[in-house]
Amino acid sequence: MASCLVFGTYRIIESELASHFGVSRTVARDVLSRLHERGLVRKGPTSHWLAGPLTAKDIRELYELRRLLEPAAMLGAFHIVAHHDLQAMRDRVQMRESQSEWPAEAIDELENDLHSRLVLNTPNDKLAETLRHVQLPLRETERFLRTVGLPTDHAVATEHRLIYDLLLTDAGDAAAAALEAHLRAESRRSLAFLKTAAVIGEPSRLAPYLKRVASEQTP
Repeated sequence: MASCLVFGTYRIIESELASHFGVSRTVARDVLSRLHERGLVRKGPTSHWLAGPLTAKDIRELYELRRLLEPAAMLGAFHIVAHHDLQAMRDRVQMRESQSEWPAEAIDELENDLHSRLVLNTPNDKLAETLRHVQLPLRETERFLRTVGLPTDHAVATEHRLIYDLLLTDAGDAAAAALEAHLRAESRRSLAFLKTAAVIGEPSRLAPYLKRVASEQTP
């Protein structure tokens, strides 16, 4: 579903979803309800399940929420995450900085280190859950776009390393400011990805349970 978010509005056909995964419609409906709770799908005016579109406005607003919430979550997690774990995250970033080519799994690892293993380790469970919902459409969409060849800005590794360097010297407030700056840069990169996706066009192969619709009112 994440593969289609930036290309428009898609109806999710519940019966096709169930058939595709070999489960009952009850199971399919439960899965869609869970995705609805996480903000990845929604119900249209005619009660059809819909995915997308992820617009420029959505991206700006989701990143604004991340800029407000992630620094606070990181500062809470900073006092819980072991020093040697922070050092390991920092070492992985430094290793990637020296490489000219990054495999997709390397990018996922860097993103997971900072935005999941560190930030979501906050002791505030409600804050962590809110952030999971905010991060999900952005991270899954960006992961898909990387699979179709969108380039990775290597400045990401330097931005991550700066955050770890500050945390490892107990400069928590400065690290929070660096994270906020990193998320501003990520927002700009995501908006550039969105423009590139418009040029690429809809993926040639979509899951059979996804049907492009002109608008939410289309049956």
